[in-house]
Amino acid sequence: MGSIWWPTNGTRPDCALASSRVAQGQADPYPQHFTALKRIFAYLEAKPDLSIVLGGPEFTPNNLNLRVPADASFADHQESRKSTAGYVVMAGGGPVVWKSALQTYVSGSTLEAEFMNFMPAIKATIWVHDMLKELGLQQPLPI
Repeated sequence: MGSIWWPTNGTRPDCALASSRVAQGQADPYPQHFTALKRIFAYLEAKPDLSIVLGGPEFTPNNLNLRVPADASFADHQESRKSTAGYVVMAGGGPVVWKSALQTYVSGSTLEAEFMNFMPAIKATIWVHDMLKELGLQQPLPI
């Protein structure tokens, strides 16, 4: 499992949810966990050229076009009825910060799960915006 964390957290956000689900079974793994882990390795091996690409002719250092898609899946964890939520902060056309995890509480509706996912997404966006500003790359508002 440890060898999956580096690509998932560093360069391959496309594997984040799958590796998170496999990690949940580390304490008491079932054969399905090993099967899923093998599939993740096979996917990474089959797609070695996929990578995070930043920039392009439509972006300038002072307009990296910050975008933040965020979503939550209401009560999709069968045991706890918690929702999976995630977001990706995009800059220069590529992901720079991302997170996908079970929410820490049980929400009462899809709307509540979605709204509770917005705050961490907004905090991450503000952090990226402020970091770019400190680097002298003032980004246009609103984000």
